[in-house]
Amino acid sequence: MVDSYMFKSIAENKEIKILSREALEHFHLKMPVFNMLTKINQEKALQKLEKIAQNSKIKPKIYSKKKKVLFNVVNGSYDLEIYRHAGVAKALHYRGHPVEILICNRGIDICTAFFRIGHPHNNGTCNNCTNFSKKFCEITDLPYSSFTDYINKEEIKIIEKQVKKLSLEECEKLQYKNVSVGDHASLSAMRYFKGSIPSKEKFEPVLRLELKASMVSTAVSEKIFKTKKPDVVVSGSVYSPWGTVSDYFRNKGVRVCHNNLGYLFFTMNVSDNDSSFGDFKKYYNEVRKKQGLNKKEKEELYSFLNKRRAGKEGGGDTFLYGFKEEFKDLDDYFNTNKYDRTYALFPNVPWDASLTRANKAFKDVYDWTSSSIDLFKENPNLQLIIKIHPGEKLSESENTISDYIKRNYVQIPDNIKILPPDTPISPYNLFSIIDAGIVYNGTPGIEMALEGIPSIVTGVTHYNNLGFTNDITSKNQYKDLILKGNYEKPDKNLTEVFMYFFFIKTYVPLNYIYSNSFLDLGWRIKSLDDFAPGKDNYLDKIADYTVNGGIFQEW
Repeated sequence: MVDSYMFKSIAENKEIKILSREALEHFHLKMPVFNMLTKINQEKALQKLEKIAQNSKIKPKIYSKKKKVLFNVVNGSYDLEIYRHAGVAKALHYRGHPVEILICNRGIDICTAFFRIGHPHNNGTCNNCTNFSKKFCEITDLPYSSFTDYINKEEIKIIEKQVKKLSLEECEKLQYKNVSVGDHASLSAMRYFKGSIPSKEKFEPVLRLELKASMVSTAVSEKIFKTKKPDVVVSGSVYSPWGTVSDYFRNKGVRVCHNNLGYLFFTMNVSDNDSSFGDFKKYYNEVRKKQGLNKKEKEELYSFLNKRRAGKEGGGDTFLYGFKEEFKDLDDYFNTNKYDRTYALFPNVPWDASLTRANKAFKDVYDWTSSSIDLFKENPNLQLIIKIHPGEKLSESENTISDYIKRNYVQIPDNIKILPPDTPISPYNLFSIIDAGIVYNGTPGIEMALEGIPSIVTGVTHYNNLGFTNDITSKNQYKDLILKGNYEKPDKNLTEVFMYFFFIKTYVPLNYIYSNSFLDLGWRIKSLDDFAPGKDNYLDKIADYTVNGGIFQEW
C-alpha cells in the first residue's frame, strides 16, 4: 500500500556530505570569502601545473598544414571546464595542430557560466577567472587570446548604444551578423533567473546585458574569422558567449564541435555541426550493419540502466533524487482500473538548455502543460499523472511547472494527479501502471520505449523520427492520439541499440581529470607528455574526431 509519506519532503534522505558542499558553494559565492578560498586553491593548482610542466620532456612540433583549432572557453576560472577543454587542446597541440584558447578577460559584462539571480556579479570572481586562465595557459604552453584582443572599448560602446535603442521585443528577436543573438540572450536571461518570470523592471536590464554579450561575442567571432581563419572551432552550443560563436562560424562553413559532459562523472561527448546524435542512423547502418546488441553489450547497457534507475549512475545530482526502488500497489493508489487509459507526463525543468529551439507543436513547455491539463479535464475517463522533475527542487528553480500549475489552476480534477519534485516515486515506478508516456524532449521518452511503453514526444529532440517514438507535430494530432490511443508500440531491439549508442558509446571517459570537491580538482597526469598520441585511447578518439569528424561512436 502506498502511504502519504511518499509525497513528503525527502531532504533527510539526501547525501549530507554532498548537500553540505553545495550549500557551502552557494553560500560562499555571495561573499568575499569564497573568492579568497578560490584564490588560495588556484595558487595550489598552478603549483601542481608547474610540476606537471617541469616533468614534460616532449616539445610539441606545430605543422602549418595541420588544422587550426580555436577553443572558445570564455570561462577560465578554477573549474573543470578549463581543465577539460585545455586537455583536448593540449592533445591536439602534441599532434601538431596550431591551437588557441579564447578567454573572456572582462570582454563582457555578464558571465552566463557563473552569475545568476542567487549569485550576482562580483569583481573578485572575474579577477580570479582572468588571472587563473592566463597563468594556466602560460604554464602549459597553450597559446591564448581574449575577447579584448579583438574588440576595443569604442566598438563595445557602439554595441551598447545599439542595444539601448531597441525595445524589449526587438532585443529578443534581434539578428546580428546573421546570428540569432536575441535567442541566445533570452535563453541566458532565463538561466540567470533560473526559470522565474520576473517583472519587466528586473528582467530587462539582464536581457540587455546578455544581448550586449551576445553581440560582442559575435563581433569577436567575425574578427577572428577574418584574421586567424580557424579550421575548427570548439564552443558551447547555447548561451550568449558560446552559442553565438558556434552559430557565427557554422554560418561561415567552419567545422564547429561541442564538448558536452556525460551522464557519468568524467565522461564527455564531442558532437559536430550536425550533432553526433544525428549519426545514429550511420552508426546503426554502417557500423552495426543493422545488428542488435550482443550479450556483452546488453549486459553493459542494462548494468548502467539499473544504476541509473536507482539514482546511482554517478553523474549529476540524480543520486540525490531520493527514489525508492519499488512501490507496491501503485495501481490501487492511482485507481487505474477506474479509467480507460492512464498516461504519465514528464516535464523538463523549464529553463533546461535542451529546450532551446525544441518547440514544435506547442509554444513552450508551459503551453504543453496547460494544453495537456485542459485536455484531460475535458475527458474524465482518462487519467493523467504529472511527474514534476526533481531538478526543480534540487536546482532551486525560481519558477517551476509546479508553480505554473498552482497559479493557473485553482482546482485540479480527480483524474489528474500531480507528483511533486521531492516525491520518492520515480518515473520508473510509474512505467508499470501507464498505457503511454508523454515527454517534451526528455530522456524518459527513450527509457519508456525500451520497456515497450508507447512514447509520445511533443518537442524537438535527438531521438525524433528514429522508429520507436510517436512524434507530435501539431496540437490536433496530440489530442487525437491521446483520445483514441492509436499510438504505435516501439521496436525494442532498435531502442536497445539506440540507448547503447546514446548512453554507452556517445560518452567517453576523461581519464585525465579528477574532482574531489570544488576546491580540489585538476589533471590526473604526471606530465604534459601524457597528452601525446598513444597515451590515452579515448583522448586519441576525441582529438581525431574534433579535427576530422566521422562517427564519434565508432570505438
